[in-house]
Amino acid sequence: ATPLETTPPAASVMVDAGHATITTRLKPLQFQDIPHSRDLWTWLPTVATVFTDRINVGSAESGHQSLFIAKGAPPSDNAWSLDGVPVTDMGSPGTSPFFYDVDSPAEFAVTTGGADVRNATPGVQAQVVLKSGGTQPHGGGRFYFEDDHLQTVNISDELALALGSPTGNSNRIDTYSEYGFDLGGPLLENHVWVWGTVNKTNVTALTFNDLTDQVQAHNYALKADGILTDTIRGNFTFFEDARTENGRGAGVLR
Repeated sequence: ATPLETTPPAASVMVDAGHATITTRLKPLQFQDIPHSRDLWTWLPTVATVFTDRINVGSAESGHQSLFIAKGAPPSDNAWSLDGVPVTDMGSPGTSPFFYDVDSPAEFAVTTGGADVRNATPGVQAQVVLKSGGTQPHGGGRFYFEDDHLQTVNISDELALALGSPTGNSNRIDTYSEYGFDLGGPLLENHVWVWGTVNKTNVTALTFNDLTDQVQAHNYALKADGILTDTIRGNFTFFEDARTENGRGAGVLR
């Protein structure tokens, strides 16, 4: 049997000598065959100079966004784009208004230095590029499940009590489930290509005193690319992310 690799292939880093731009392009394939949380924000620490505010163990934090910084810029300076469209949350600067299932992006490009001068902020530029139809029909499905019986507590009773949790149940999964599929390919040969996906996720985390924080979410996406002539082409992207959370911030005092 071929031994399982424990580290992902090195991400490609592109440096433009003329503009000193540093962009790391991350792809889902790099994270498919290693133990890894199903969360786009957990990809960020694999980029040099990027640091996040939490460690996501077993997807227990996958219902929340991580704050992240690089090279001294505050988290509020970070910017997000989806297929080239700026989508940074205006109500919470530096965050994304969307969550993304990790099978949807063709790549996640993270610029940490020398970004285009036309960008409004100097922070990390996080660019999500969705998959496209491609010239050959293709598709895939996924189902993931995890519950409390598939994990254990690796801290002593004394440390659990010191942390304020008699059971050691903070930051742990009660149940995690995710399922979805995607399909893509040519709609009109040499002219129109389409791709779409559906994904549903449930994350129920155990917090202090066995209280639960439950996030239920679904993602729908549809993308079409078309070419009319050598100089006329178009693109249409539809993306929907909807989620509800019951028990946000649950803990000893709440």
